[in-house]
Amino acid sequence: MAKKLGTDATVEVDDTTPDGYTEVQQIKSVDQSLTVNDVDATDNDDNGVTTSLAGDGSGTFSFTFNYDDSNSGGQDEVMLAAYAKTTKLWRYRPVGNVSGASEYTFNGYITEMTHSAAHEEIVEVSITVMVTGGVTQADI
Repeated sequence: MAKKLGTDATVEVDDTTPDGYTEVQQIKSVDQSLTVNDVDATDNDDNGVTTSLAGDGSGTFSFTFNYDDSNSGGQDEVMLAAYAKTTKLWRYRPVGNVSGASEYTFNGYITEMTHSAAHEEIVEVSITVMVTGGVTQADI
């Protein structure tokens, strides 16, 4: 697949609509991070060289959007989930809804929500989601 601009990325959160997701509008940036713990497997047979195995992993998913108080869809769902401390199903499509492209779905809860309102700048909201369980990758 060719290189793509991030302008096509979509973030969706589970809601009560028939298709199950609402798109979070006005996304500015998205970051997906995975950390894997090292498990020390060194023993006397390793000739003085440390060996390790991949252990448990953990991940976060962060995104920033321009706040729009008239947006009654995804932005509201995100803020309600943050205040209610609920785990939600999330869907991330790095290049949007393009046939053959990848999408990632996962459960997670919001660990941080930051509102930024600077003089003569658009109000932004930054969200960090702690991923719980596995991440599923599929082709659209």
